[in-house]
Amino acid sequence: MTNYDDGLSEETKAVYRAARQALASGASCSDEEIAEATGYDIGLVRDRLMFLASDYLDTKPRDDGSIDVLSLSTDPPQDIA
Repeated sequence: MTNYDDGLSEETKAVYRAARQALASGASCSDEEIAEATGYDIGLVRDRLMFLASDYLDTKPRDDGSIDVLSLSTDPPQDIA
């Protein structure tokens, strides 16, 4: 199994990019939308969103375990373009 905790894995970058694209319209986006956009498993997307939420995303967990992304931080990770 691949280790997704390095913070700069391709999966992390793809999840961040998908969130950024979804938020470009000014609305929030869901983890389901990001999973659909990236093609990744919802569990992986949620894991990466929680990692990114520590510094780079404003998220809101829902009671059912899903996650909404509300906004991006002003300083994105340097290695994520």
